[in-house]
Amino acid sequence: MYAHVYRIITRTYFISQSTLSCACDHSRLEFSMDLIYFFAAFGVISTAIYFYLTFWYGYWENYGLPVPYGTLPGLGNMYPVLFLKKNLAHLAKDIYEQTNGYSMAGFYDYRKPSLIVRDPELVKSVMQGDFSHFHQNESRVDAELDPLIYTNPSFSFGTQWNTSRKQLSSALTPGKMKNMYQSIDGVCAKLVDYLNQKIAEAKDSDGFEVEGKELFSRFTAEVVAVAAYGVNGDSFNGVRNGIFREMGKLMFEPSRSKGLKQLVGFTIPFLRKLLRISFMPFEVRVFLIRVVTEVLQYRRTNGIQKNDFLQLMMRYQESGQTDAGSGEKFDDMSIVSHTTAFFLDGYESTSIAISFFAHLLARHPDVQQKIRNEIFTAVKKHDGITYDALQEMVYLEQAFNESLRLFPVLGVLNKVCTKEIHLKGSDGLNCRITPGTTNTHKYVYLPFGEGPRICVGMRIGILQAKAAIATTLKHFTLEFSTRTKLPVELSPNYFLTSAAGGLWMKIKPISNG
Repeated sequence: MYAHVYRIITRTYFISQSTLSCACDHSRLEFSMDLIYFFAAFGVISTAIYFYLTFWYGYWENYGLPVPYGTLPGLGNMYPVLFLKKNLAHLAKDIYEQTNGYSMAGFYDYRKPSLIVRDPELVKSVMQGDFSHFHQNESRVDAELDPLIYTNPSFSFGTQWNTSRKQLSSALTPGKMKNMYQSIDGVCAKLVDYLNQKIAEAKDSDGFEVEGKELFSRFTAEVVAVAAYGVNGDSFNGVRNGIFREMGKLMFEPSRSKGLKQLVGFTIPFLRKLLRISFMPFEVRVFLIRVVTEVLQYRRTNGIQKNDFLQLMMRYQESGQTDAGSGEKFDDMSIVSHTTAFFLDGYESTSIAISFFAHLLARHPDVQQKIRNEIFTAVKKHDGITYDALQEMVYLEQAFNESLRLFPVLGVLNKVCTKEIHLKGSDGLNCRITPGTTNTHKYVYLPFGEGPRICVGMRIGILQAKAAIATTLKHFTLEFSTRTKLPVELSPNYFLTSAAGGLWMKIKPISNG
């Protein structure tokens, strides 16, 4: 009986063991199949993502164009810019040098095929001859996020660009700039007083040491305040920067966080929209709206008129002009937008150009003295640094142009193809450019661009620069400071040209100033 029970228990045990073993095998089989499905799905998805990220890679190679080495999936050749190792101008320069001997070279702006045009004749074709195919700049801003700069000719296109450009150009004719020069001349006097004060405070026979961008940003901030808005910017106050200088620093002063924000805002539109990245800080926008509103109210209430940019915009409004952005009547916000364009171009770009020019003059005292001699001759003839005197300072302008060639404020100009075209270089290279393709120009000398999109503020920028340098060299000498790193290294944190470590110089008075 016990044996019988034992056999039953034993048989049941073996049956249970067999059932458990089958269940385990089935579970292992299911787990193995799950792994197979997982890796198969992972492989398919990874392949699809890789195909998406690299779909356009090989586009330029099919046309026989040289392409820089190191193209990464999704990042293309832009990873040094994305990780703030180089700015876009430095990257373009590297590609330009790697492809020496070719009329054009391709690279990949993340996923997008982009073209660097090296042949001057091709550049002329893109900028002028075939302008209708490349009439848009790549840099764009969102109308909702940046309402004050949306109509700026640098960022707008089509009818909006055409209207805005005509309005600004007509306000910056030589005759109207001559009237505005009185304001600039007043700022020049403030510059001299400021430098004399700093030299006296330094009590050093070796002169007053200053960083060039810091000094000339004060100058351009005050020019913007006086010549554009008709107010005192207090930019030469030794204790604080002045409100326009503070707003300029808030918007433009390079930093890693600001550099990354500007990079994303300009080059990755969908992220700009998603993260609501604006080019202009909210505080700057509020300030510019407030200052224009208050000045307009004061002038209308008291019947005041001045020879400044704001007054010209008020006349546009009175004449019933149409706003470039809305297409409606030119109102107070239209005036804010156009004076903002003066602020953007007149403050930062010009101060960069002047500081690099002063740096080169400090390194080349023979050129500095030749310019000074020309200044003295013109001053004697016109009884001061007048508008007409500046027009006769030819060598000064030639030297300034050379400075812009060596250190252009904007190292590259990006154009977007809007209509398909075939480009053929002098070396026989031939490629098809389709709408959406970006063209990056690196060429002989185009610091202000060329063709219909040439910088609308070119004349006022040159006038400011010549006035600042002529005033400085009339009264002071510029000497190179060893605090400046040589060769000059460009900051990777900024889309404009900026010297890492600054451009330092020593300023001393001259006896015959």
